[in-house]
Amino acid sequence: MDLLMQYIVTGLTVGSIYALLSIGFVTIYNITGILNFAQGEFAMIGAMTCITLVNAGVPMFAAIILAILITAVIGFIVERTAILHARNTSVIVLIIITIGLSTFLKGMGLIVWGTNPKQLSPIIKADPIQFMGAVINPQSIVIFIILFVLLGVLYVFFEKTYIGSALRASEKNPRAAKLMGINTSTMSALAFTLAAALGAIAGILITL
Repeated sequence: MDLLMQYIVTGLTVGSIYALLSIGFVTIYNITGILNFAQGEFAMIGAMTCITLVNAGVPMFAAIILAILITAVIGFIVERTAILHARNTSVIVLIIITIGLSTFLKGMGLIVWGTNPKQLSPIIKADPIQFMGAVINPQSIVIFIILFVLLGVLYVFFEKTYIGSALRASEKNPRAAKLMGINTSTMSALAFTLAAALGAIAGILITL
């Protein structure tokens, strides 16, 4: 029973991180209709940028915020340079472009940060919690909380705000969205920026 509970806790922790990654993936697809195979690289950039900033002496929470912002800007640049001018091409072409982006960003990451494993110090420095025979790392609780908070924020954003509604409309019916005065090009850039930020959050959580 103890081993089963430990498997459940570990599975939920890992699953929560994958859920964070998938939120960014789905965000881009639902808004632009593009399968972004470079989403994992956004997580890598966010994590490694945060580690670099912390090693440079930047306080942990400031480094986290800066890393998310930097990754979001990279997501915006990626959309403006590689995706924007190919939006009217076939789905296969767009998929190949994102695969190429994934390879490029991965290669740049290897050049900048190398291949040695890196890790951040835990946000919460506390002893593991015993629960029904399982050992729960405090970082797992942080991951669960962040996941549910982000899900709630994204739900409110997409369902209750004008920008969120404009983002959804841009994917469901781009022509009608344009007739309503929605700039679908801007919405596409916003989608990549948002997805990159979500990927960065997931990547940072992986390194804790």
